[in-house]
Amino acid sequence: MHTKFNMGEWTVTATSAKPIFLGARVRLARNLMHYPFPQQASEQQRNEIFNACSDVIMRLDRSKQSVCLRLDALDALTCASLMESHRISVDLVKNKTGAGVILNKKNKFAFMINEEDHLRLQVLDVQPHFKILWRRLDRLDSCLEQYLDYAFQPRLGYLTACPTNLGTGMRASAMLHLPGLVFTNQHVQVGRSLAEMGMILRGVYGEQSKAIGHIFQVSNQTSLGFSESELLDRVEHVVHLLVEKETEARKKLLRTTPHELFDNIGRAFGVLRACFEVGAEEAANLLSLIILAVDFGFFPEEKRHILYKIKQEVQPAHLQLLLSQPLNAKELNKERAKLLHRYFLKFPEPDFKAKKEELNHVS
Repeated sequence: MHTKFNMGEWTVTATSAKPIFLGARVRLARNLMHYPFPQQASEQQRNEIFNACSDVIMRLDRSKQSVCLRLDALDALTCASLMESHRISVDLVKNKTGAGVILNKKNKFAFMINEEDHLRLQVLDVQPHFKILWRRLDRLDSCLEQYLDYAFQPRLGYLTACPTNLGTGMRASAMLHLPGLVFTNQHVQVGRSLAEMGMILRGVYGEQSKAIGHIFQVSNQTSLGFSESELLDRVEHVVHLLVEKETEARKKLLRTTPHELFDNIGRAFGVLRACFEVGAEEAANLLSLIILAVDFGFFPEEKRHILYKIKQEVQPAHLQLLLSQPLNAKELNKERAKLLHRYFLKFPEPDFKAKKEELNHVS
């Protein structure tokens, strides 16, 4: 028996009006004393951990706007849509026994239970206010610590399943749209440079995932030996550097290969308007070019929000929930194309004229 859950009420479409920066997240890893980490825990222990954590979190929720979901009570599509919306991780979906998530719209948090650690407390926002997010999360964590016996060691800090999370247990991350770095072939070198700084650049779904739609996550790689404030400062500094690098890469594209850029955007627009079948990854990459075109002023700014909405709806689980029917891969590709047609037939043509005149004037 699967629990019915209205995903539309809990899905948050990105509303950031800023180019490049798409969202921020601050996360804490916590574990309970006297229990093994989730991967070593028995089914009974995982259920006990779930009940202990969820009971405390729901009891402390004064807003009464939280919902507690056990993954083994949800259908596969709902689980996948939660993952596509970045509310839960791939790892949580892989092992549903005693696993779940508590979502709260008002406080913008998603607390995962029995993922890699017993608790993954995370708060999210579309603005780059890392320290505001941290203060909110710290208050929530302090409340929970009064009722949950956290695993803590004076020398090592909070004990976690992965050694890289020891210490504060904190990861701060940002979601960034970096097509300029990809098209100028700088993203790989940038990733290596960040690794030397103790940071990591990953794909849209975290570790070992691809940067679909030219979207990357950047976060601190370790937390041991640093205070929360120091980690937040490091992440904010790196986000600022990446935004600067992406901005320069975009200027380089306009300066050195403008016609190739215009051609890529024009082709993407044509495919989105006229394709009969399109896969999820291809659609995300094409939409990335249209969002980049909005950043350049080739489409009206008011189209930005609808493009974020489209990017969400064309994902496999979201699309099947939207259509209220399960579909195989080929059917999904056809329905995705129909959805894109409906949106892009209403779009204006890309306006390259002003930018071409500006570039001709400069040259």
